[in-house]
Amino acid sequence: GARLQGGEGGDEPFQQLDELERTVFATSMELEPGEERVLRLRYVLPEGVRAAGRYELTVQKQSGTEAIPLQVTVRGAELSPDQDGALAPAVFTPAEIVYRTDLRTDRHLVVNVGR
Repeated sequence: GARLQGGEGGDEPFQQLDELERTVFATSMELEPGEERVLRLRYVLPEGVRAAGRYELTVQKQSGTEAIPLQVTVRGAELSPDQDGALAPAVFTPAEIVYRTDLRTDRHLVVNVGR
């Protein structure tokens, strides 16, 4: 139920799709060996997330890639990292949580959202 607001860094316009009961944002980009690029997405969560008290994000590793760096910033009010989550945030304030990791494997982040 998230809504894409925009994105930067892809070779094609970003698309929003519904796939297997998930909202998917997609673009493509071509990289030469050793080349690095930054891909940024901006999106708004559905209203029901605050009522549920929990935001979950899964970033899937693309087959055949190495440990691509990944930074996820979650902004909002009354945030806290899920205590059961395997990934500790690099930055944590009640208004912003920043995770820095890589895509050596799929990453699943959970953030508690104040109600």
